[in-house]
Amino acid sequence: SATSLTFGNQVIGTTSPAQSITLSNYGTHILNITRITASANFGQTSACVSALASGANCTINVTFTPGASGNLNGTI
Repeated sequence: SATSLTFGNQVIGTTSPAQSITLSNYGTHILNITRITASANFGQTSACVSALASGANCTINVTFTPGASGNLNGTI
């Protein structure tokens, strides 16, 4: 789904409400997922299985907990 999320202003050390993105397998083969991780200041939980079938999708919920002020970017 989305290629980016915007969390807006968040108080340092507090966690934002989760925002959801969808991971879809548009390929013709199983998508093997070894792990899904979030970079510093972000967290994730997912309902993704380790082998996502062709045509299937799963949801990844992302939260933001800033450790400093300013614009903070990250990746999933």
